[in-house]
Amino acid sequence: MKFGTQAKLRVGSSLVVLLLAAGSLGSAVSAASPTAAASQEARTALRVSVTDAVTGRPLQDVALTLYWADTASNRANGRTPGQAVAGTVSASTSADAGLSEQWIEPGDYAIVGEKAGYLPFDSRTAKPASSANARQADGAAVRAAGSGPIAYAFALTPARHTYPAYMNGYTDGTFRPEQNLIRAELAVILQRTMSAEASSSGADFRDIAPDKWLTAGVSLAAAKGWMQGTGGARFEPERDVTRAEMAQILANVYAWPTTGPESAFGDTRGHWASAAIAAAAANGAMDGYPDGNFRPDRPVTRAETAALLNRLTDRPADAGLPMTWSDVPPSYWAYGDVMAASLDHTPSRAR
Repeated sequence: MKFGTQAKLRVGSSLVVLLLAAGSLGSAVSAASPTAAASQEARTALRVSVTDAVTGRPLQDVALTLYWADTASNRANGRTPGQAVAGTVSASTSADAGLSEQWIEPGDYAIVGEKAGYLPFDSRTAKPASSANARQADGAAVRAAGSGPIAYAFALTPARHTYPAYMNGYTDGTFRPEQNLIRAELAVILQRTMSAEASSSGADFRDIAPDKWLTAGVSLAAAKGWMQGTGGARFEPERDVTRAEMAQILANVYAWPTTGPESAFGDTRGHWASAAIAAAAANGAMDGYPDGNFRPDRPVTRAETAALLNRLTDRPADAGLPMTWSDVPPSYWAYGDVMAASLDHTPSRAR
């Protein structure tokens, strides 16, 4: 596919970059032949907004690149997954302006954003800033089908941003990554990652003593409606967290709608958490297994939790951090995620 010029306009209130496929804009289209006009109508406007992950402010001078996503549709149309589509496009904003209108032809796209002083964003591996931008099940960040416009938002993390640990290891120097996560641990993790607030009331559960390491986390999670007791005024802090419970808790935290279609997993129909599981999958938070099942009653491990929460909070896995836990070697599948979750650190690439 051949691409035309990359135009820039200065209007709008945040960094919005629209990438232009082959053809012309505006009056050039109106003066073209009916065939050219019909071709232009098949294209879709793509609006990409970028903010600072720490301050939330729009960013200037972000370089954006579109790649063909690895989807069956792209392969069937002779497009090479991972191949750059339009090269790098730079755009800038000022305090009160910044808009560049460009168009893309029908297809499935991945987006990469880069800016000096920030960690790169890659839609194929990262979570975008808006749940509306959740990746398609087959990995496409943007699916253009001749309608639109399409809005896509993401945030870039400052390279020297300091991340505080939200998970702890054990005094024997281990992390125990394959150990099941318990409810008390999840409550404390949510307190550390999802809210800077402290609960104004104690945990009203018979099995939660005051002034323990878990008390504040359980109190906040309960007060926010993220986690509930298990009946009989009990919280059961030592009970394992299942995949179904994790899906429901995340749906509570993020207020994901749970009234949509039932999940397509073969083992969740009629399950008490089927709606939450469908919401977690639709928002790109949790996936099923290759056999088409979700395994809702399987416990979640500590390593899986680190990988999940890092993705949801835009905390990059960092394999460049030093080995700290004796049972998490650099060869471990979630090494970078465990280190990023359990160490106070600046990203290793910034040092």
